[in-house]
Amino acid sequence: MGSHVILQTLLDLTRGSATSWAAPPLVNMLTASEEPPPVWPDANGTVRGVALQPLHHSVPLAVKEDSALYEMLAFIDALREGGRRTLLGRSWCQSLIGGRPSYKEL
Repeated sequence: MGSHVILQTLLDLTRGSATSWAAPPLVNMLTASEEPPPVWPDANGTVRGVALQPLHHSVPLAVKEDSALYEMLAFIDALREGGRRTLLGRSWCQSLIGGRPSYKEL
């Protein structure tokens, strides 16, 4: 069984919700950057940054209700976006997965 990643291109500046390296918990692990943060486009968002299309159109609304989902989807976006911040994100993901039951245990 293969693995698939949907790579993403950053688009225009827009208002939205921070994602990838600009969202918790990765934003707390990295030094500040002068580049605009990646955001999921959302007219009610509080961050101005570069648009990164979410995996599904309902993501910006869904993550407002579930902080754990927000962290996981933001991390997935860090992998989709790639770049130098991805390695730190992998360490965080491994620690997150280590404390959760595997699908075989469910």
